[in-house]
Amino acid sequence: MTTDLDRANALAQWIDEQLAERGMTDREFSRAGGFAHGNLYQLRSGNLPGLKVLMGIAAGFDVPLSLVLKKAGLVDEIEDDPEFDELLHYARGMSDEQLERLLAIARLLYEEEAKREGERAR
Repeated sequence: MTTDLDRANALAQWIDEQLAERGMTDREFSRAGGFAHGNLYQLRSGNLPGLKVLMGIAAGFDVPLSLVLKKAGLVDEIEDDPEFDELLHYARGMSDEQLERLLAIARLLYEEEAKREGERAR
């Protein structure tokens, strides 16, 4: 069973490899990604970051969030989806409060759809 510590370690190792390949320092990377340098220390200490930092990691390396999620072992595979990418584009600019509201809406929509699917299955 994969733990959050395993995921954090896998992500940290991938980040370190990317930094070495790109000749970037931690500070340059965190600045490019728009997240606090301390988040990298926390990650290397085994603490898996939240969505905002994961989005910052993707932005810092200019790669899709789906790749970062995969490297962290949080998803197996996410196909390229322009609508998903657009949603993430908007989410990057949101405050924590706005992200929480967006997640609440997404949960409601998901629950409504699951309820409808359950009713159809009857």
